[in-house]
Amino acid sequence: MAQWPSYRQNLFRGINNKTDDFRIENEEASDGKNFLVDDEGTLKSRPGRAKRNLTAITATPDVLSLFRYYHSDDSTVKLIAYGGTNIYLGAETTPWAFTSLEASLTSDTKWRFVQFRDKVFGCNGSNTNWKYDGTNAIDMGVAVPTAPAVALGAATGLTGDYYYKVSWQVDSYEEGDASVASSLIQPSNQKVTVTKPTSTAEGDVTHWIIYRTEASGAVYYKLATVAIATGTYTDSTADSSLDTGTTAPTDNNVPPVNADFIATHHRYVFLVDKDTSRIYFSKQDYPETYPAANYFDVMTKDGENINGIISSQGGLWLFKKNNLYLLAGNDTTDFGIPPNSYTHYGCYAPDTLVDCTYMGINGILYLHKTGVRMWNGASSQLVSRKIQTTVDSIQDDYIGEACAALIGDEYWISWNTSGTYNNETWVLNLLTGDWRKYDFGCNHILQWKDGTVMSAVEDGFVYTEDTGTDDADADITWDYTTKNYEFPHDAGSFNRFREFVLWASLDTDTLSINFVADNDSTNKSFTKTLVDIGSTLVKKRFSLPQYIQGEKLKIKFSSVGQNACEIRAFEIRMIPSNRR
Repeated sequence: MAQWPSYRQNLFRGINNKTDDFRIENEEASDGKNFLVDDEGTLKSRPGRAKRNLTAITATPDVLSLFRYYHSDDSTVKLIAYGGTNIYLGAETTPWAFTSLEASLTSDTKWRFVQFRDKVFGCNGSNTNWKYDGTNAIDMGVAVPTAPAVALGAATGLTGDYYYKVSWQVDSYEEGDASVASSLIQPSNQKVTVTKPTSTAEGDVTHWIIYRTEASGAVYYKLATVAIATGTYTDSTADSSLDTGTTAPTDNNVPPVNADFIATHHRYVFLVDKDTSRIYFSKQDYPETYPAANYFDVMTKDGENINGIISSQGGLWLFKKNNLYLLAGNDTTDFGIPPNSYTHYGCYAPDTLVDCTYMGINGILYLHKTGVRMWNGASSQLVSRKIQTTVDSIQDDYIGEACAALIGDEYWISWNTSGTYNNETWVLNLLTGDWRKYDFGCNHILQWKDGTVMSAVEDGFVYTEDTGTDDADADITWDYTTKNYEFPHDAGSFNRFREFVLWASLDTDTLSINFVADNDSTNKSFTKTLVDIGSTLVKKRFSLPQYIQGEKLKIKFSSVGQNACEIRAFEIRMIPSNRR
């Protein structure tokens, strides 16, 4: 007996939603959501998602920003979140509650964070730049103290006219600007008592540093470094014993107060002033002190503001929406910005900038109005062609709210195609170039310490994605639609799709398989429902009705539930086109 002609597929890939079927590979989906494809090409429903914090963040509940924080004195990893008008610290044990670190902030902004040594630094373009060291949540920068009080002391010491200044030192190494001078004091072979300024020292201040003139002098030389817990210092140091190689600092300024973007690069911290083309940078190794001359204005003549910065490929890349510039050099001796833009494909969504160079892919991924692009140091390549139909539907008014993260070898990006929040999350496999879609949006995506994915959502919760647990007590709806398979036949004859064979597993839940021939969903459509296939891989075989015939056939797999579904392969069997 002659064998029926058949088509077998035992490999699945991601979505290619181009309208031309000839441009879609047989293994690709024309549409779908909430599915995964493993390394062997097996189609699976995505695992569930679980709430990290079991109680929603109160007030205006939007969780807009997340950051992963390590401290060298603490073996744990801390989760920092911004939502409503607060910056929060997440608990490290169940129920993973959030407690406020900083309150009364501007709502509905994006906080962007970096870590330098053991501190987190953050900015949002509205409030004063912020820092957290595991204990103190305070304004970024080293404040300038008020003048110290001075008083005459016991005999044997100094003689002459003297003035004193004081500075704060944070973390036992970084010093701010010195205070104004003390009142004149005129000892006559007497000691001088210097009292710590009355202005409050922030919690990360570890020392106060005293500077003094020589008798009748005008230059302030370093006298002593005193622990912050010590309130007074008795001075009897001879002029000849002052540290004349160190003078009172006058250019250790606090950073600009409302920076919008922040990045670390070559042991500097860079800050972009809000809605400008100006970028400031700290002293090298001193993230909170900003000399007045440490800034660049980046090509103001192009009419655009800086819209994102990222350190990659040895340089600091400065993205505008339609231009890209490079801060070249290693330190202040050779920093410079070439005047010409490297590309006109800039970045429209600053929180989509992701550096991929450390995983062997030489480039920066980001979202431009034309789609997701990869900057490789020489040119900008479009990597979202397969899903361009979706990219073209991103709302112009909300494109800047898109966010992304690198999770292993995948690029996760969430954007807005309808409504007022990001409503879809797409995942690009950087090794295969395949895309898949999840039907939830988020405000921030973060890779946690164990490689899991965390997302910040407008309902006041942080979620862990693809956990294998239920979908926050809701069923998962997933589907996968194949391309229109082409089965040409001779004139005057037809193809009848007679039988379908499936290798799959699905415990308890129902799997629906819809067949549509020749795009005729009214007259040539058939749905087969399979219930409780089983938790292990099985072969299922069933006949198709006679009206499922023609030159094309499209198949849609779908299921709703909380149990994992797996499809290994399927086979379409036909009656030869010369038989009736």
